Amino acid sequence: MNQLELFRKEIDVIDENIIKLLTARYKICKQVAIYKKKQNIPMMQPGRIKSMMNRLVIIARDSNISEKAIQGIFSAIINYSCELEDQVMQE
Repeated sequence: MNQLELFRKEIDVIDENIIKLLTARYKICKQVAIYKKKQNIPMMQPGRIKSMMNRLVIIARDSNISEKAIQGIFSAIINYSCELEDQVMQE
Protein backbone atom coordinates (compact mmCIF):
# COMPACT_ATOMS: atom_id res chain seq x y z
CA MET A 1 0.00 0.00 0.00
CA ASN A 2 1.45 3.36 -0.97
CA GLN A 3 1.47 6.52 1.12
CA LEU A 4 -1.50 8.06 -0.72
CA GLU A 5 -3.63 5.00 0.04
CA LEU A 6 -2.61 5.20 3.71
CA PHE A 7 -3.61 8.85 3.86
CA ARG A 8 -6.96 8.02 2.27
CA LYS A 9 -7.60 5.23 4.77
CA GLU A 10 -6.89 7.67 7.62
CA ILE A 11 -9.30 10.17 6.08
CA ASP A 12 -11.95 7.46 5.74
CA VAL A 13 -11.64 6.62 9.45
CA ILE A 14 -11.89 10.30 10.40
CA ASP A 15 -14.97 10.70 8.17
CA GLU A 16 -16.62 7.72 9.88
CA ASN A 17 -15.85 9.24 13.27
CA ILE A 18 -17.35 12.56 12.18
CA ILE A 19 -20.55 10.77 11.19
CA LYS A 20 -20.67 8.95 14.54
CA LEU A 21 -20.20 12.26 16.37
CA LEU A 22 -22.91 13.93 14.28
CA THR A 23 -25.25 11.04 15.06
CA ALA A 24 -24.60 11.55 18.78
CA ARG A 25 -25.11 15.31 18.39
CA TYR A 26 -28.44 14.86 16.61
CA LYS A 27 -29.68 12.43 19.27
CA ILE A 28 -29.03 15.12 21.87
CA CYS A 29 -30.77 17.70 19.65
CA LYS A 30 -33.86 15.49 19.70
CA GLN A 31 -33.71 15.41 23.50
CA VAL A 32 -33.36 19.20 23.53
CA ALA A 33 -36.43 19.52 21.31
CA ILE A 34 -38.47 17.26 23.58
CA TYR A 35 -37.37 19.30 26.60
CA LYS A 36 -38.18 22.61 24.88
CA LYS A 37 -41.60 21.31 23.89
CA LYS A 38 -42.41 20.21 27.43
CA GLN A 39 -41.19 23.51 28.88
CA ASN A 40 -42.83 25.67 26.17
CA ILE A 41 -39.46 27.09 25.14
CA PRO A 42 -39.28 28.44 21.57
CA MET A 43 -37.31 26.30 19.15
CA MET A 44 -35.21 29.18 17.81
CA GLN A 45 -32.63 30.56 20.19
CA PRO A 46 -30.66 33.11 18.09
CA GLY A 47 -28.47 34.11 21.06
CA ARG A 48 -27.39 30.50 21.52
CA ILE A 49 -26.52 30.14 17.84
CA LYS A 50 -24.51 33.36 17.89
CA SER A 51 -22.57 32.33 21.01
CA MET A 52 -21.89 28.88 19.52
CA MET A 53 -20.55 30.38 16.30
CA ASN A 54 -18.37 32.83 18.23
CA ARG A 55 -16.94 29.98 20.31
CA LEU A 56 -16.32 27.85 17.22
CA VAL A 57 -14.55 30.69 15.41
CA ILE A 58 -12.21 31.09 18.40
CA ILE A 59 -11.50 27.35 18.39
CA ALA A 60 -10.87 27.46 14.63
CA ARG A 61 -8.52 30.40 15.03
CA ASP A 62 -6.65 28.67 17.86
CA SER A 63 -6.45 25.49 15.76
CA ASN A 64 -5.22 27.35 12.68
CA ILE A 65 -8.25 26.24 10.67
CA SER A 66 -10.13 28.52 8.30
CA GLU A 67 -12.77 30.42 10.25
CA LYS A 68 -14.84 30.71 7.09
CA ALA A 69 -14.74 26.94 6.54
CA ILE A 70 -15.74 26.24 10.14
CA GLN A 71 -18.58 28.77 9.91
CA GLY A 72 -19.84 27.07 6.74
CA ILE A 73 -19.60 23.57 8.16
CA PHE A 74 -21.27 24.46 11.44
CA SER A 75 -23.93 26.57 9.73
CA ALA A 76 -24.99 23.41 7.88
CA ILE A 77 -24.86 21.35 11.08
CA ILE A 78 -26.85 23.94 13.03
CA ASN A 79 -29.40 24.37 10.24
CA TYR A 80 -30.04 20.63 10.19
CA SER A 81 -30.24 20.59 13.99
CA CYS A 82 -32.87 23.34 13.88
CA GLU A 83 -34.86 21.45 11.25
CA LEU A 84 -34.68 18.34 13.41
CA GLU A 85 -35.77 20.21 16.53
CA ASP A 86 -38.64 21.84 14.63
CA GLN A 87 -39.78 18.46 13.33
CA VAL A 88 -39.72 16.91 16.81
CA MET A 89 -41.53 19.88 18.35
CA GLN A 90 -44.27 19.68 15.69
CA GLU A 91 -45.00 16.03 16.52
